[in-house]
Amino acid sequence: MRRLCFALSCAVLMLAFSVRPAVAQLTRSDSAAVLVDAAKRLQAEGERDFAADLLRYVIRWYGGTPVAAEAAALLEATDRARVAGSGRTAFVVSNTLIGAWLGVVVPAAFGADDSPPYGAGLLLGPTAGLAGSLTYTRKRPISSGQVRAYTFSFMWGSWQAAGWREVFSIGDTESCFPDGIGGEICFEETPDTAPWAALLVGGLVGLGTGAVMTGFDIPPGDGALANDAAWWGTWFGLAGGVLAGAENESLAAWALLGGNGLLLSSIPLARAWRPSVGQVRLVSIVGIAGGLAGLGIDLIAEVDDDKTGVAIPLVGSAIGLAIGAAAMVGREQSSSPSGGGEGASALFHFGDGAGFGTPIPVPVSYPALQRDGSIGQRPGIGVRVVSVRF
Repeated sequence: MRRLCFALSCAVLMLAFSVRPAVAQLTRSDSAAVLVDAAKRLQAEGERDFAADLLRYVIRWYGGTPVAAEAAALLEATDRARVAGSGRTAFVVSNTLIGAWLGVVVPAAFGADDSPPYGAGLLLGPTAGLAGSLTYTRKRPISSGQVRAYTFSFMWGSWQAAGWREVFSIGDTESCFPDGIGGEICFEETPDTAPWAALLVGGLVGLGTGAVMTGFDIPPGDGALANDAAWWGTWFGLAGGVLAGAENESLAAWALLGGNGLLLSSIPLARAWRPSVGQVRLVSIVGIAGGLAGLGIDLIAEVDDDKTGVAIPLVGSAIGLAIGAAAMVGREQSSSPSGGGEGASALFHFGDGAGFGTPIPVPVSYPALQRDGSIGQRPGIGVRVVSVRF
């Protein structure tokens, strides 16, 4: 309602200027100063997106004035504040879910057989995660890139710990019994608590690593690239293991090593490319489309050989990733890493994700015939319908 009232006020004010120019003729700097003052008030009230739109309007249509330089500085500060606090919601959601995960894994790792320990875990875990993350982010802003790194570290640590436990049979016990002819028959047995304990240890190590990473400035696109690269590496490693004839523990090792290898390779790639989240997601979806196309070929051709059945989707996904990367590298990156701002004020926005926003009326300038017969500019109100960014 405040946005609508302000927009209507702007419209009335500008209409008055256009109808009675002799009474209230303003210079370009005066007009820009009015909008910048309004943007400052909106910022103070927490309406950062609307304020950013007004500042962009000033920069575009009043360029070259001292007020436009001030607007650019304010917009940069607004963008920094938006990015710094863009991950709070995701951080709270992630920690609430992680708390629920710990509420189940901790009792299982300690061999709980009854339901009360799990009930207590589900009661305390999510509550602690929710309260702790809200308190933490109230005192310290966190960006979406930092949240991506934090969440990925947790998931990757859990997966790595569980996988390497399986590869090296950590926690397994050996049981032997007489074979009846003077010898023994021995076999390895995995305790029920061993996989859960590995998940718990790996998850806690991942959380610790993620907490350290939140102290660094991590662009959202870099975090998305590392996340996607790690899982793509896992797929390539798994498929490569199948083609090499690996089985069981060896196949798990192929998947683990492939994921870690591509994860490490993504670090220098991110520094050289500096992608947006939207670019990374588009590259990955083209890779997924290529893999699904390969799977479709398997089904159409009724491939029976396991290696051939894996090789075709592997090649398809690799070609898809190559095509997606070639299309995205060098494209203009999104002006707002957090995916908000200009796009969020359009009815539909596509860039760092797609969705619907709130169309906000903004001041615009349009050609108009003046009394002396010349073509000038008149102020008006515009509404952004579609915003597309790559």
